[in-house]
Amino acid sequence: MKKTSAFEYGFIAQELKEVFPELVTQDKEGYYSINYIGLIPLMVEALKEQNEQNKTQQAEIDSLKKVVMVLAKESNLPHIRTTASTDSESTSLQTPAVTECRLEQNTPNPFNHSTQIRYYLPENINSAYLCIYDMQGKQLKQIALTQRGEGAELISASQLAPGMYLYALIADGQEVDVKRMILTE
Repeated sequence: MKKTSAFEYGFIAQELKEVFPELVTQDKEGYYSINYIGLIPLMVEALKEQNEQNKTQQAEIDSLKKVVMVLAKESNLPHIRTTASTDSESTSLQTPAVTECRLEQNTPNPFNHSTQIRYYLPENINSAYLCIYDMQGKQLKQIALTQRGEGAELISASQLAPGMYLYALIADGQEVDVKRMILTE
């Protein structure tokens, strides 16, 4: 679709002709015209199909959520946490101890000398790691966290190149949270 002026929109006839040749005509001088009225039923049908597809997909998502809940109940999993994301709901399985864990934003952020990452781990967590990743997802560091309760890790700028990084708290093999940090030159 091409914007033709501040208040008008239109299609490029040559592009539309490739998809719906019956809606595009060309006069003797080579000028194209489009049968916009003929486009209306096609667009309405396309919207109907898209709405049906969305309804079908939502029904499948709801069905899968129910299956996860039943399996979790049958497997006697201790806890199911549902978190809302920007575009849909996702269900993840986490033990109660892991849901108590907390990862805070590093300070200062951005940093150029060192930064501190604070966290909280309950006493009943068996293993915990602070993992640092580059923006391509490659793990650069894995720091074993032995302190329970409130804790902090100091990250030195000399350990990394300037750039943006992700860091994650992993407790008992489950991702607790992921945050971003920026190292400046």
